[in-house]
Amino acid sequence: MKVFYHKMNGGNVGDDMNATLWHRVLPELDELTTAAWLIGAGTIVDSRLNALHGPKIVMGSGVRLGAKRVAANGDVRFAAVRGYLSAAACGLEPSAAVCDPGFLVASVWPQDASRGEKIDFVPHVYSERYSSIVRAAADVGFEVISPTLDIERFLQALARCARVYTESLHGAIFADALRIPWARVCACSIYYEGREIADFKWSDAFSVVGLRAEAINRVGLLPIKRSWSAAREATRPLQALAERRLVRALNRRRDDPSVFQLSDAARLQERIDTLLARVQRLRSAAEVEKWPAANRDPNAGPSDTRPLRVCAFPKQNENAYLANFSNSLEARGALVDDFTFVRANRERYDIVHMHWPDTHLRTHSWWRAIGKHVRLGLTCALLRARGTRIVWMIHNLKPHEKDHWISRSLFPLWFPRACTNVMALTHKGLQSALEMYPALRSKPAVVVPHGHYRNVCPPPRSRASAREALGLATERFTFVYFGNIRRYKNVPLLIRTFRALEARDAQLLVAGRPVLGMRATDLEALAAGDDRIHLHLEFIPDDRLGLYLSAADKIVIPFDSVLNSGSVMHALSMNRSVLAPRLGALPELQAHVGRRWLQLYDGSLTPELMRDAMNDPERPGEHERPDLSHFDWDDIARTTLHFYRHSRAPSEGRETSSRATASGEREMTLDSSEI
Repeated sequence: MKVFYHKMNGGNVGDDMNATLWHRVLPELDELTTAAWLIGAGTIVDSRLNALHGPKIVMGSGVRLGAKRVAANGDVRFAAVRGYLSAAACGLEPSAAVCDPGFLVASVWPQDASRGEKIDFVPHVYSERYSSIVRAAADVGFEVISPTLDIERFLQALARCARVYTESLHGAIFADALRIPWARVCACSIYYEGREIADFKWSDAFSVVGLRAEAINRVGLLPIKRSWSAAREATRPLQALAERRLVRALNRRRDDPSVFQLSDAARLQERIDTLLARVQRLRSAAEVEKWPAANRDPNAGPSDTRPLRVCAFPKQNENAYLANFSNSLEARGALVDDFTFVRANRERYDIVHMHWPDTHLRTHSWWRAIGKHVRLGLTCALLRARGTRIVWMIHNLKPHEKDHWISRSLFPLWFPRACTNVMALTHKGLQSALEMYPALRSKPAVVVPHGHYRNVCPPPRSRASAREALGLATERFTFVYFGNIRRYKNVPLLIRTFRALEARDAQLLVAGRPVLGMRATDLEALAAGDDRIHLHLEFIPDDRLGLYLSAADKIVIPFDSVLNSGSVMHALSMNRSVLAPRLGALPELQAHVGRRWLQLYDGSLTPELMRDAMNDPERPGEHERPDLSHFDWDDIARTTLHFYRHSRAPSEGRETSSRATASGEREMTLDSSEI
């Protein structure tokens, strides 16, 4: 088996490492006959493979945006591709996205763990060749590592630095593998290969380890092409000025730790182990036959390769739902950025996905309320003028916290008209939104369920061990409330109700941080004198949340208003049953998981309801699990991306039409050209 990789005149370490890497990982590679070619590291999954005779195995390679495709004739099989974007472009499942082979360098060429204090600079091979950025970087004190070095000398130089600025993609990959914090910079390579192509490669490579691959600088050197030799000479003084300006800006930020990043070590190691395991499977013809073959039309154009660009509003915060939602889209090949007004106005996106638009409008000042509505309104107008779809994900019908009356009055007047598409977590939620905001009835809409948290929750501990760790009585029936404590969540009522419960064999644990007008002292006063009530009034980080949930016999959600509840889904994901009010979409959720797991009540929470929950003979056992297959994140991502691609605002033509029935259900009709 021979190794195929791109050979650049003058050398390029990211490509040239293929010559030795694979033989070190699999010494008998030359003798293997399970395929004729191993397609190694590099952006080389394109029509060049069609000229290679014999079966080919792709092992960590990437797709170039817009390149002509690999022929779907069955002789190219995919053991692994570089990232989620390449997997989506090749029509592969996310499991095919493993990592770039460059991440293996720390295993193949171990380096001395001692670090110096130097800050290194790794230019792109084009920037080194067609500009004087190397000289400018050296002049301000950066140690420059040439990307034309052989792999061993390159890694030895890199291993001696404390942090690294890199324009070279493999410079960042090698640094991450060696656990050296890195930051991406742009000099002039973005003009030679195209910013969109460069961004695609970087996002693809680091999508599998959960890192953003944005450059820390927007403006690089002068946009002079490689072929413009005369222009390059004529503008040499201006280019030199741009070079000095760039490296001085980098030098000012060299001690700012927020500029540099590293992937999670455990997540990276899992990827490395997976790739190494797939390399070992090359020995078996039967294993090779199991890998998927190329299945896309080789004449597919760039439009089939280009990933959807999504700006999420927000992409993530302390709410685990947001990270899961964004990660599932990225695993299916979308590019997801976090929303800022600057980014939304400057960049071009296919979708702006708004989870809670009111969070950018919240204020207690009338003039700020007007200003914030104007700002968001102008942004929405610009987005629509560009053809960007504004998708409103309806989590709540109204904000839970009171806002200035002007803001509350303005929002329903314009935002339901400004958004172009609607997503809801339940049919009940969609129906309620259509009734409250009639302007939404003409918008394309879809229901996607709230995903589970099993992918981020730790395995539940035994109730006894969790209670012991929290200082609770191990034998008492334990009610647990968790999450931020806001007014609508009715925690004072929960405490008063539990105090009225005459049961010495029960205890209540309240775990969460009082916010937005709720005071810890008030809750402590309510609980005073009852040793059955335990208050942990602090922010509960994700890595400890599982401990609190594991301690519960029953999770109590005493909200006085709710449409959808992430708290209920979090509890179910930890295999804990829930007591909650019959409000909003919770009956719809109960229909999926059953009454044993989600017990609903009418009216207010009472001691009798809590007593019935304790004595319920159908209460699930400690080792039972609810069926949450309906809430799988990969299915959610598929539905969401299909909706993104195949729905349009009514003004954008007849590609998709959407009609609301009287019951609030949606009927989506696609043109025959899409079927």
